[in-house]
Amino acid sequence: MQHLKDNRIAGITADEYLALLTDHQWEDRHNRKIERLLKQAGFKQQASLADINYSQNRNLDKNMFARLGSLDFITRKENIILTGASGVGKSYLAQALGHQGCMMEYKTIYTGLATKSGTLFLRLMLHY
Repeated sequence: MQHLKDNRIAGITADEYLALLTDHQWEDRHNRKIERLLKQAGFKQQASLADINYSQNRNLDKNMFARLGSLDFITRKENIILTGASGVGKSYLAQALGHQGCMMEYKTIYTGLATKSGTLFLRLMLHY
């Protein structure tokens, strides 16, 4: 309705205006869905595949994470396991993949469970 207030609809047809309103409604619903999915996922921090540090000392394969970011492993019904020493960023990587899942409209649940032995189990569930 901002278009009416700003008087920016002059010179467009009724069909064009209806298309504009429809696009605006779709974008608004899409953005609200993404926000809801991100909130429901239960992430502990904001993580993104774009923000992963691929420096040499981390020994992360950027191409591999680009492939994982496509989330094709979900359609193939495959699991992924992130392993590494304490503090290397496994939680961040899992949350980055989960964030990508939310952006692709997958329902995502992120949980972490520390055991008495000090082992950390991460679970990232992505599904439609």
